[in-house]
Amino acid sequence: MAVGGDRAAQQMVFQHLSSRAQHLVYDLSFVFSCSDTGNLAEFGYNADDIWLPQVNIALFSATDTGLPVMIRSLLGSVRDVAALLRSLQEIDTTGATLVLDRGFVSEANENLLRESGIQFVLPERRNSTRHETRIHLTDHFFYHKRLIHAGKREVDGMTLHLYEDVDLAAEEEKTLNRRLERVGRILVVSSLTAEPREVHNLYRSRNLVEEHNARV
Repeated sequence: MAVGGDRAAQQMVFQHLSSRAQHLVYDLSFVFSCSDTGNLAEFGYNADDIWLPQVNIALFSATDTGLPVMIRSLLGSVRDVAALLRSLQEIDTTGATLVLDRGFVSEANENLLRESGIQFVLPERRNSTRHETRIHLTDHFFYHKRLIHAGKREVDGMTLHLYEDVDLAAEEEKTLNRRLERVGRILVVSSLTAEPREVHNLYRSRNLVEEHNARV
């Protein structure tokens, strides 16, 4: 039987690929399906708020190796951390850090991640009330020749990392053709005890999984 149809064989491959991974980037994509035979297609909203029958595609990639370490098809209506955690049980995540996108921002999802004991990095939405937390930008570093001002603050057992990118602010204002609050600023919540530069690099590593998803 081909590996694609053998769940046990798939798990062996995933275990091997994930054994050296310390930082896992997670992304959830989708495909529309009107098939009468597919049992995973369900009506659900995607990132563009389109309500159609779809199948979700969950993909984990390792920033350490640059390789995808797991791909799973999920019901079209499933877009929560609980499904993510069930998938993680099938691979080796010992000591791994999970990097997520803004689609998973919620108090319930954060609590699930903390209860699971999995370290995570999660960017906040631009309208998050956490932006009101005073964070002094006392650190700085360069990312792809761009100067990044950074600061962090411990809040309720978590660490808020604030980044200010002047070049990004100029790009956002030019693209949107108007001034917006918090342009050029990125706020990230993390359970890690790490310096701002490390968390910023993990956040930026999301580009890896997006490239892999484009090939799926």
